[in-house]
Amino acid sequence: MSTPDPTLDGAVPLLNALDGINYVTSRDGTILAAGAANWHDFAGQNDGHRLAGPVGLNCLSACSDGETRDAYSTLYEKLWSGDLPRCALRVRCDSPGLKRVMRLVLAPLHFGGQTKGIVHQSLLVHETQRPAVDLFREYYRHTTAWTGPLLKMCSYCQKVHMSGDHWVEAEDYYRLGGSSDVRISHGICEPCADSLLKLLEIDKNQGKGHA
Repeated sequence: MSTPDPTLDGAVPLLNALDGINYVTSRDGTILAAGAANWHDFAGQNDGHRLAGPVGLNCLSACSDGETRDAYSTLYEKLWSGDLPRCALRVRCDSPGLKRVMRLVLAPLHFGGQTKGIVHQSLLVHETQRPAVDLFREYYRHTTAWTGPLLKMCSYCQKVHMSGDHWVEAEDYYRLGGSSDVRISHGICEPCADSLLKLLEIDKNQGKGHA
Protein backbone atom coordinates (compact mmCIF):
# COMPACT_ATOMS: atom_id res chain seq x y z
CA MET A 1 0.00 0.00 0.00
CA SER A 2 1.28 3.48 -0.87
CA THR A 3 2.01 5.81 2.06
CA PRO A 4 1.41 9.54 1.50
CA ASP A 5 4.60 11.61 1.63
CA PRO A 6 4.37 14.64 3.96
CA THR A 7 6.14 16.73 1.31
CA LEU A 8 3.03 16.40 -0.86
CA ASP A 9 1.08 18.57 1.58
CA GLY A 10 2.74 21.57 -0.02
CA ALA A 11 1.37 20.57 -3.42
CA VAL A 12 -2.29 20.64 -2.35
CA PRO A 13 -2.76 24.45 -2.60
CA LEU A 14 -1.34 24.34 -6.13
CA LEU A 15 -3.60 21.42 -7.08
CA ASN A 16 -6.57 23.40 -5.80
CA ALA A 17 -5.53 26.54 -7.71
CA LEU A 18 -5.03 24.90 -11.12
CA ASP A 19 -7.81 24.64 -13.67
CA GLY A 20 -9.35 21.24 -14.19
CA ILE A 21 -9.19 18.08 -12.12
CA ASN A 22 -5.78 17.69 -10.52
CA TYR A 23 -4.26 14.95 -8.40
CA VAL A 24 -0.99 13.20 -7.62
CA THR A 25 -0.61 9.42 -7.66
CA SER A 26 2.04 7.06 -6.41
CA ARG A 27 4.01 4.80 -8.71
CA ASP A 28 1.25 2.16 -8.46
CA GLY A 29 -1.58 4.60 -9.25
CA THR A 30 -2.85 5.32 -5.72
CA ILE A 31 -4.03 8.92 -5.29
CA LEU A 32 -1.87 10.64 -2.65
CA ALA A 33 -3.09 14.24 -2.92
CA ALA A 34 -5.76 16.10 -4.87
CA GLY A 35 -7.42 19.41 -5.56
CA ALA A 36 -10.49 18.34 -3.61
CA ALA A 37 -12.80 21.25 -4.48
CA ASN A 38 -12.68 20.71 -8.25
CA TRP A 39 -12.73 16.94 -7.77
CA HIS A 40 -16.00 17.07 -5.81
CA ASP A 41 -17.55 19.67 -8.13
CA PHE A 42 -16.82 17.48 -11.14
CA ALA A 43 -18.06 14.35 -9.36
CA GLY A 44 -21.34 16.15 -8.64
CA GLN A 45 -21.73 17.04 -12.31
CA ASN A 46 -21.21 13.37 -13.15
CA ASP A 47 -23.90 11.99 -10.84
CA GLY A 48 -21.24 11.11 -8.29
CA HIS A 49 -22.41 13.03 -5.20
CA ARG A 50 -21.89 10.02 -2.95
CA LEU A 51 -18.32 9.32 -3.98
CA ALA A 52 -15.74 9.32 -1.21
CA GLY A 53 -12.79 11.69 -1.23
CA PRO A 54 -10.14 10.90 -3.84
CA VAL A 55 -7.14 10.28 -1.57
CA GLY A 56 -6.52 6.57 -1.23
CA LEU A 57 -8.36 5.57 -4.40
CA ASN A 58 -6.38 3.63 -6.97
CA CYS A 59 -6.60 4.63 -10.63
CA LEU A 60 -6.15 1.01 -11.73
CA SER A 61 -8.74 -0.55 -9.42
CA ALA A 62 -11.55 -0.31 -12.00
CA CYS A 63 -9.49 -2.00 -14.73
CA SER A 64 -10.94 -5.43 -15.43
CA ASP A 65 -8.18 -6.88 -17.57
CA GLY A 66 -4.43 -7.24 -17.43
CA GLU A 67 -3.86 -5.49 -20.75
CA THR A 68 -5.33 -2.24 -19.47
CA ARG A 69 -3.49 -2.41 -16.14
CA ASP A 70 -0.25 -3.19 -17.95
CA ALA A 71 -0.69 -0.21 -20.27
CA TYR A 72 -1.22 2.20 -17.37
CA SER A 73 1.57 0.59 -15.32
CA THR A 74 3.99 0.95 -18.22
CA LEU A 75 3.02 4.59 -18.60
CA TYR A 76 3.52 5.25 -14.87
CA GLU A 77 6.88 3.47 -14.84
CA LYS A 78 8.17 5.52 -17.77
CA LEU A 79 7.06 8.76 -16.13
CA TRP A 80 8.50 7.77 -12.75
CA SER A 81 11.87 6.70 -14.17
CA GLY A 82 12.25 9.79 -16.34
CA ASP A 83 12.14 7.90 -19.64
CA LEU A 84 9.00 9.90 -20.39
CA PRO A 85 9.11 13.57 -19.26
CA ARG A 86 5.37 14.10 -19.73
CA CYS A 87 2.43 12.60 -21.57
CA ALA A 88 -0.77 14.12 -22.95
CA LEU A 89 -3.77 11.94 -23.79
CA ARG A 90 -7.15 12.75 -25.31
CA VAL A 91 -9.79 10.90 -23.28
CA ARG A 92 -13.54 10.85 -22.74
CA CYS A 93 -15.20 11.49 -19.39
CA ASP A 94 -18.95 11.42 -20.01
CA SER A 95 -21.81 12.11 -17.62
CA PRO A 96 -25.38 10.86 -18.14
CA GLY A 97 -26.34 13.97 -20.14
CA LEU A 98 -23.01 15.10 -21.56
CA LYS A 99 -20.32 13.78 -23.85
CA ARG A 100 -16.99 15.23 -22.73
CA VAL A 101 -13.61 15.21 -24.43
CA MET A 102 -10.80 15.85 -21.96
CA ARG A 103 -7.07 16.43 -22.26
CA LEU A 104 -5.21 14.43 -19.62
CA VAL A 105 -1.64 15.56 -18.96
CA LEU A 106 0.66 13.45 -16.77
CA ALA A 107 4.11 14.43 -15.51
CA PRO A 108 6.42 13.35 -12.68
CA LEU A 109 6.55 15.50 -9.55
CA HIS A 110 10.06 16.04 -8.16
CA PHE A 111 11.12 17.22 -4.70
CA GLY A 112 14.74 17.28 -3.55
CA GLY A 113 15.95 15.39 -6.58
CA GLN A 114 13.50 12.54 -6.01
CA THR A 115 10.29 11.57 -7.77
CA LYS A 116 7.46 11.89 -5.25
CA GLY A 117 4.48 11.26 -7.47
CA ILE A 118 2.83 11.62 -10.86
CA VAL A 119 0.73 14.72 -11.44
CA HIS A 120 -2.51 14.26 -13.39
CA GLN A 121 -4.31 17.29 -14.83
CA SER A 122 -7.59 16.77 -16.70
CA LEU A 123 -8.84 19.74 -18.71
CA LEU A 124 -12.11 20.01 -20.59
CA VAL A 125 -11.67 20.35 -24.37
CA HIS A 126 -15.34 20.37 -25.33
CA GLU A 127 -18.65 18.86 -24.31
CA THR A 128 -21.88 18.03 -26.13
CA GLN A 129 -25.33 17.64 -24.59
CA ARG A 130 -27.36 14.50 -25.20
CA PRO A 131 -30.44 12.80 -23.73
CA ALA A 132 -29.49 11.28 -20.38
CA VAL A 133 -27.84 7.85 -20.67
CA ASP A 134 -28.54 5.65 -17.66
CA LEU A 135 -25.41 3.60 -18.24
CA PHE A 136 -23.26 6.39 -16.86
CA ARG A 137 -25.39 6.64 -13.73
CA GLU A 138 -24.72 2.97 -13.11
CA TYR A 139 -20.98 3.66 -13.16
CA TYR A 140 -21.24 5.71 -9.98
CA ARG A 141 -23.46 3.31 -8.07
CA HIS A 142 -22.10 1.45 -5.07
CA THR A 143 -22.10 -2.08 -6.46
CA THR A 144 -19.81 -3.97 -4.09
CA ALA A 145 -22.41 -6.64 -3.35
CA TRP A 146 -24.21 -6.41 -6.67
CA THR A 147 -24.12 -9.53 -8.82
CA GLY A 148 -25.17 -8.05 -12.17
CA PRO A 149 -23.14 -8.90 -15.28
CA LEU A 150 -19.98 -6.96 -16.08
CA LEU A 151 -19.93 -4.60 -19.05
CA LYS A 152 -16.50 -3.55 -20.24
CA MET A 153 -16.02 0.13 -21.08
CA CYS A 154 -12.92 1.56 -22.73
CA SER A 155 -11.19 3.78 -20.18
CA TYR A 156 -10.08 6.18 -22.94
CA CYS A 157 -12.93 6.61 -25.45
CA GLN A 158 -15.74 5.25 -23.20
CA LYS A 159 -17.18 3.02 -25.87
CA VAL A 160 -18.66 -0.21 -24.52
CA HIS A 161 -17.75 -3.72 -25.58
CA MET A 162 -20.39 -5.79 -27.33
CA SER A 163 -18.53 -8.85 -28.62
CA GLY A 164 -15.24 -9.72 -30.27
CA ASP A 165 -13.67 -6.47 -31.45
CA HIS A 166 -17.03 -4.67 -31.62
CA TRP A 167 -17.12 -1.52 -29.44
CA VAL A 168 -19.95 1.04 -29.65
CA GLU A 169 -21.03 4.37 -28.19
CA ALA A 170 -23.36 4.15 -25.18
CA GLU A 171 -26.33 5.37 -27.22
CA ASP A 172 -25.77 2.60 -29.78
CA TYR A 173 -25.46 0.06 -26.97
CA TYR A 174 -29.06 0.85 -25.98
CA ARG A 175 -30.26 0.84 -29.58
CA LEU A 176 -28.84 -2.67 -29.87
CA GLY A 177 -30.85 -3.80 -26.85
CA GLY A 178 -28.31 -3.24 -24.08
CA SER A 179 -29.45 -3.02 -20.45
CA SER A 180 -28.56 -0.64 -17.61
CA ASP A 181 -28.55 -3.55 -15.13
CA VAL A 182 -24.81 -4.08 -15.39
CA ARG A 183 -21.61 -3.32 -13.51
CA ILE A 184 -19.09 -1.22 -15.41
CA SER A 185 -15.49 -2.41 -15.56
CA HIS A 186 -12.73 -0.60 -17.38
CA GLY A 187 -10.84 -2.12 -20.26
CA ILE A 188 -9.29 -0.74 -23.41
CA CYS A 189 -10.45 -1.09 -27.00
CA GLU A 190 -7.99 -2.09 -29.72
CA PRO A 191 -7.75 1.34 -31.41
CA CYS A 192 -7.01 3.06 -28.07
CA ALA A 193 -4.57 0.32 -27.06
CA ASP A 194 -2.74 0.71 -30.38
CA SER A 195 -2.57 4.49 -29.94
CA LEU A 196 -1.20 4.21 -26.41
CA LEU A 197 1.40 1.59 -27.32
CA LYS A 198 2.48 3.68 -30.30
CA LEU A 199 2.87 6.70 -28.01
CA LEU A 200 4.95 4.72 -25.52
CA GLU A 201 7.12 3.24 -28.25
CA ILE A 202 7.79 6.66 -29.78
CA ASP A 203 8.68 8.15 -26.42
CA LYS A 204 10.87 5.15 -25.55
CA ASN A 205 12.91 5.70 -28.71
CA GLN A 206 13.11 9.42 -28.02
CA GLY A 207 14.37 8.69 -24.52
CA LYS A 208 17.14 6.49 -25.92
CA GLY A 209 18.10 9.23 -28.33
CA HIS A 210 18.58 11.69 -25.47
CA ALA A 211 20.59 9.28 -23.30
